[in-house]
Amino acid sequence: MAWLIEVMSAIEREREFDLLFVDSEFARLPFKGEHIRDWARTVLALSYAVVPLSEGAVPFYAAKSLTKALQRDCSEFVVAEVLPHMEAADVTCRFSTGRQFQRAWSAYFAKRWEATRLPPLLVTDWIGDAMLVDQHLPDDAHVLLLDELPAVQRTFEGFFTGKLRRHNAVHDAMALRQGYINHKAELAAQEGA
Repeated sequence: MAWLIEVMSAIEREREFDLLFVDSEFARLPFKGEHIRDWARTVLALSYAVVPLSEGAVPFYAAKSLTKALQRDCSEFVVAEVLPHMEAADVTCRFSTGRQFQRAWSAYFAKRWEATRLPPLLVTDWIGDAMLVDQHLPDDAHVLLLDELPAVQRTFEGFFTGKLRRHNAVHDAMALRQGYINHKAELAAQEGA
């Protein structure tokens, strides 16, 4: 996995990549003092979503099968704020094992490659999302981290209305995509002024 930290570089090179906006949900946040890589290796992943830049393209949404045992492994916040919204988007893949998830994930990326012939650029708004998918990424994947970007933060503040639910991985990835689009529009307006 290669990291593209600079947002402007990614925007300038956008046509060289298949931009895919990624979000995940998980059983708990990192403990105080826990390294993010250690957290990503041990945390229970609940769902992963990939939303392409093109609104007409098919998203990917893998969700863990919800059981009472799974709920016991989740923090209070996750039980209250994440689990109730996991079914708010259409599930592409229901998984109970890592192998099931990996097969569906790999098949999705193979279809994206067939459609675009471009290496994936996974866009996230938190490093934890990137760390969770790191082990599953194709070798040619790149990652762009959009944390602390004002346009993304503003988009998240007003995005979740109607059927769109915060802490549903698909809806969060859609909000991230819109924040990226809004950021590009703001940059274009500044250049035109």
